[in-house]
Formats: sequence, C-alpha cells, structure tokens
Amino acid sequence: MKLFNILLLTLLCLYLNIVSIHAEQLGIISVVGNDSSSCSWIQEQKVGPTRPAKHQIVQAVSDMRIAAFDQYYYILEGTGKNKIRQYVYDIDSQNSPTPVWDYTITLPYDMVFVNNEKAYVLSNEASAITIVNLSADTEKDFIKGHIPLNTYNDNNGSPEMTCGITIENKAFIVLQRLESQPYLAVIDSSNDTNLTGFPLSINSPSDIQYIEDNNKIYVLGEGKNSKGGIEQIESSEPYTTTVILNNSNDEYFKEMALIDETDGFVITASSTSNVNTLCHINITTKEISPVQFNTTDSTYLKNKTLSGLALDLHDRLWVVNQTDKKVFIINTTPNQGKYQGDEDIDFSYDYNDKVPQQITFCNSSSTDDNAKQKPSSSGESGNFCFIGLLLGK
Repeated sequence: MKLFNILLLTLLCLYLNIVSIHAEQLGIISVVGNDSSSCSWIQEQKVGPTRPAKHQIVQAVSDMRIAAFDQYYYILEGTGKNKIRQYVYDIDSQNSPTPVWDYTITLPYDMVFVNNEKAYVLSNEASAITIVNLSADTEKDFIKGHIPLNTYNDNNGSPEMTCGITIENKAFIVLQRLESQPYLAVIDSSNDTNLTGFPLSINSPSDIQYIEDNNKIYVLGEGKNSKGGIEQIESSEPYTTTVILNNSNDEYFKEMALIDETDGFVITASSTSNVNTLCHINITTKEISPVQFNTTDSTYLKNKTLSGLALDLHDRLWVVNQTDKKVFIINTTPNQGKYQGDEDIDFSYDYNDKVPQQITFCNSSSTDDNAKQKPSSSGESGNFCFIGLLLGK
C-alpha cells in the first residue's frame, strides 16, 4: 500500500510540474525592417530555460505595431495597408495563425481596450479616437463612432495620440502635442464622451502605466535636456500630478515596466550615443540604479541598443536587445542585489534584415493561481512534493 501511495504521489508531482510549465501566455514580438515586418511568438512559461518559439508567423508592412487583450492579439498596419487583424491564442494552430477578422482603419497606432468587445483605436495623425467593436462579424459593424480630440490639436493639426489605459469606467489617453504642452485626455468609457483633461509637466510622453496597489498612474516622458522624466498622477479627481524623476542633460528615459511602487525597470538612453542602460527603479524612494547581473559575462546587456520592455504574468522582464537581435528574459527577484537571466531568444537566424521591437502578451482562456506565482531567484516552479511527510514516515 505504501508503495502504491509513493507511485501515486510521484505521478501527482509530475502532473504539478507539467501544469507549472503549461503556457498561460503567448509572447508576441514584432520584428521590423525597412521594407516589411513580421511577428514571432514565444511561449511564456513559469519554468525555463527553453521556451517553444516560432518566427515569421505573420507578415506585415514596415509600419506595423502590435497590441493584445485577454486571449487575443492584434496586428496594426499603418502606411500601405491601413488595417487591424485580430488573432486568437491557440497554441495548436499558432505556427500559421489565421486572423479572426481583418478590417480597414486609417493609420492605427495603438489600441486601448475597454472590455472584450470595445476598444479605442489611437492614430498619431488623427484628431479623434475611433471606437471599434471587437466582436464585429462584418467590416461595416467594426467602426462604431469617434470621440473628437480636436480641442487638443497643436500646430501640427493633431494632438498626437500615443498610448492610453483604462481604469474602471475611464480611459486616460496620452497626447504628446509635440509643438505644445502635453496633455492627458480623460474619456468616460461608459458613454464614450470627453471629460476634462489636464496638462502634463513632462515632454514627449510615450508610455503610461497604472499601479493598482497605490491607485496611481505613471507617465514616462522621453523629453531630453531635463524636460522628460516620470510623472505620478492620482487616478481620481482632481488628478494631482507630481514629477517624481527628471531626466538629466546627458541621459533620458526611454521605456518603463513597473511591477509595483517599489519595484520597476526603465531603459535610459544617452544623449550622445545609441547605448542604453537597463535600470531598476524604486518609485517610492525615487532611487534609480543600473541593474547588476549575476553572471561572469561582463558584456551581458551592456553597450546595447535596448527597447521593448514588458512583464509577463510571472513578473519576468522581457527586454529587446536590438544590437544582437535577441529578446532577453530576466528573473526580477534579485539574489543579493543581482538579477539572473532566464533565457535569451535569438532572432538573428530567422530575420537577416529585421530587428525585434515590441513585446506584448495574450493570455490563455484560463489561468490558475499557481501559474501566476512569481518564481524565486533560483527559478524554482513553486511546486514541491513532501512525500515523506504525506506518508507519515
């Protein structure tokens, strides 16, 4: 009987380990060239280091961006195509995916998702947000209307929408307004109407994130010569804003990925070169410092052109290394102040003339709580079998 129990529990352990590596997300990476673009997928999983991947799954024009929400991901094609294509996460058919739909829209730049049926499409050159029906069966039912933003237009004739987020029944849309003061437009997403927006203090805002734990919004501005930085915003009226970090004359912020108010990452860039630095940031203490890696390779992510920061559901940081055409995956739980690389995905063999650029994630239809647990600094799965204890030795 005891032998049977041991065998049963061993099988249970194997099952738990299989569950722990089951992909709950699909990493979608845009790979962009001068004449054309494509996409790759990488299977996100809790335990590395080898993740299944497939390159060149979707071909597109060079003016291409990506977005994702729930189990769907979207290919946004601008100049030359003017289309959005929706794909669904289906690992069995992901090597040659077929779009759920393929609809026409002018110069799409980004998507802000209200729910699984409605999204706002932003265009950097338009003066209105386009409201789209994500579950439309035909193209004539796709575009549902527009939200005018012409009151924010600068001398370019548009407010330069660049990104946005939704919090409960509000959408916050970043307006770069490159020839004037940047703004954050506020939309009532329950009825698609403008609310009162407010100015930002940083220049060239390019990213926006929300931290639920402290109920605050963070906007990153790339503005050089001390006019960029990270601005903190209360997510409810009167939307009090505070610039918590400023650029220096020689270095500016390029991208950010925030886990919580004490743990996040930014890419900094030099004003005089293409060299970037991956830094850890503590928003609460306003401390920022270059990430130190637990490796004997002194060149690891050093003196590279970096972009495309993204966090997966295990809070692993995915970093695009454009210099070497790789995506690095980093465990964000440090060990004695140093971070461990989990895997790097090499794109150079499949893309001779293109470089990886954006990263986003779409989810499987269900995600268990164990799959969401953050791995330890040594990369353990979090599943342990205490056979001796269970059997009562």
